[in-house]
Amino acid sequence: MKKISLLLLSVLAVRAAVACDICGCASASGALFPGTINRQSQFSLGYHYLNFTSKHLPSILQGQQGVERSSQEQFQLLSFGARYSFHPKWQAVLQLPAQFVQKKDAGVTTQTQGLGDMQLGIARYFSGDSLGVFDSWTLMAEYDIKLPSGQFDGGSISEQTSRYMLPGSGSVDHFFRVHGQSTIKNWMFSLGALYRLNGNGPNNLNWGNRSQVYGEIGKLFFTKSMHQWYTSIGYAYEHASADYQHGQELPFSTYGIGQMKGSVQWRKNQWAAAGMYFLPIHGSMADGRVQIKQRFQVQITFYPKF
Repeated sequence: MKKISLLLLSVLAVRAAVACDICGCASASGALFPGTINRQSQFSLGYHYLNFTSKHLPSILQGQQGVERSSQEQFQLLSFGARYSFHPKWQAVLQLPAQFVQKKDAGVTTQTQGLGDMQLGIARYFSGDSLGVFDSWTLMAEYDIKLPSGQFDGGSISEQTSRYMLPGSGSVDHFFRVHGQSTIKNWMFSLGALYRLNGNGPNNLNWGNRSQVYGEIGKLFFTKSMHQWYTSIGYAYEHASADYQHGQELPFSTYGIGQMKGSVQWRKNQWAAAGMYFLPIHGSMADGRVQIKQRFQVQITFYPKF
């Protein structure tokens, strides 16, 4: 019964491939909620919030002296997700995001919003004993393709609106994800990795590739009233390669940052809810010009009976 409950507890990952105005650093947040290996069909609604400050190099004419500016950005991503289990070992994946951005720079507030790029994917599940590894492990391999269906208007890019503030990227991107999960009594151990291979966008813009590795440990709790709880703590490291345009590397378009993450999940019957908070602990973004102030995710998931 506990093994069945363990599978039912797992909450769908927020596949938030967030584009953010970090002085040329697009965040590839492949952050997973704990216990994501779940073979049930499911629908989810997720919310991802990111708040940070940026230091900008002055844009000046020859012979003039500019003043470096600071700005504050808020990124909000609302994402609808669906996973359909058409076979005991296979799932079809769909992700539809909408992005809302607000930037305050030199007393000027700039806002952008719109539908982001749609993702379609396929996931395959493996048991550890079938692979000749530890029996307690379950593995998932997933491939997603991101289509340029979101809004990307190169003509709107300006001193106040960077390309990272636009809802879409204008490129076709590929996501490769592996995730392993093991359970010992009521304890869960997870390890995983994500690699995002980005394509070319408009105006000869090549978005740099993104990668992430993560691990976490959590514990399950069961109540007599059929409530199920899961808490976890983990670590994730994200890395971004440089962006290029017309063959030239764009400045401040790389980063490497490690973050601690904690989560709380709840489930009863067909409904589940989860929250996750990220705390940067080392690394730098845009050569230290970006400082993350707050980052968290929340999600509601429904498991239909088909």
